[in-house]
Amino acid sequence: MWKNYFKIAWRNLIRTKGFSLLNIGGLAIAMTGSMLILLWIQFEVSVDAFHSKSERIYEVWRNSREGGSITSWNSTPKPMGPKAQEIYPEIENYARITEFGKFLITSGENKFSEEATFTDPGFFKIFSFSSLQGESTIALEGPNSVVITRSLARKLFDKADVMGESVTIEGKIDFIIGAVLEDLPENTNFPYQIFLPWRKLELMGWSDDYWLNNSVRTFIELKEGTDSDLFAGKFKPLTANYSEEKRIEDFLHPVRDSHLYSKFENGLATGGRFCRLCTVDGSVSG
Repeated sequence: MWKNYFKIAWRNLIRTKGFSLLNIGGLAIAMTGSMLILLWIQFEVSVDAFHSKSERIYEVWRNSREGGSITSWNSTPKPMGPKAQEIYPEIENYARITEFGKFLITSGENKFSEEATFTDPGFFKIFSFSSLQGESTIALEGPNSVVITRSLARKLFDKADVMGESVTIEGKIDFIIGAVLEDLPENTNFPYQIFLPWRKLELMGWSDDYWLNNSVRTFIELKEGTDSDLFAGKFKPLTANYSEEKRIEDFLHPVRDSHLYSKFENGLATGGRFCRLCTVDGSVSG
C-alpha cells in the first residue's frame, strides 16, 4: 500500500514540477532559516552562562541620582573589590579587570598586539576557563607570572610546552608564563589573550585607593546559599559608606544576564540585546 502512495505522490510532483519545486524550495529555505535562528538564539543565551558558578557570579553596577534622573554604569573604583570581601562575609571571591586595550607582547623576534588585562587571582576562581598547563587559579598570585591562551602560546613560541618561558609587555616589563588556558570560547564577553597580575599593577603604582576613580570593572562570587536579595540591601551603600559621594548606590547584575540585558534607563533594567520585563531598584537584578 505504501508503495502505491509513493507512486501517486511522485506522479503528482512530476505533473506539477514548477509548483512542487516552489513549495519544496520554500519549505527548505524556511527550515534552514529557522535552524539558523535557533542556533543564534542558543548562542546568545549561552554567553557567559556556561560558568559552573554562574548563578552566584555578579558584576558590580552603580546608580547615581542627579537632577531627578538616575544614571547607571559598571565602572568601579579599584578598592571596591577588596573592601567588599573584607566587610561582607557573603562574598567568596572578587576580581577586578582593567580595560586598557591591546598590549604589545614580545618573545624573541615574535611580536603581537593582543587584548590584555590586569586582574586578581580570584578571576580564575570565579570564571570557568580551562587550564592546559599550570594552575591559573594561583598563577597570578605573584607579580611576575602571567596567564596566556593556547593560541597566543603557539604564536609566540611555536611549541606546546611553554611553562617558564618569558614574555615582554610593551617592550618594558618581563613576565614568566605561569599557566596556559584553552582558548576562551566564542560565547564569552572576555576577549583577552593574556592576563597580567594585579600585584604588578600595585608595584608599578598604577593602583590607588580613591573611591571616586571609576576605572575598573569588578566581579564578585557570592557564597553558596547566600540570599542575593537580602545581600543587595547590605551592598547598596558600599560607596556611600567609604567616600564623600553619597548619591551613588551600588547594585549587582548577574553576569549570565550581562550580554542580553545590560541596558538601564533611569535606574531600571529596560533590556539590551534582548528585551524583557524586569526592574532593578538598586538591588540584585535576576
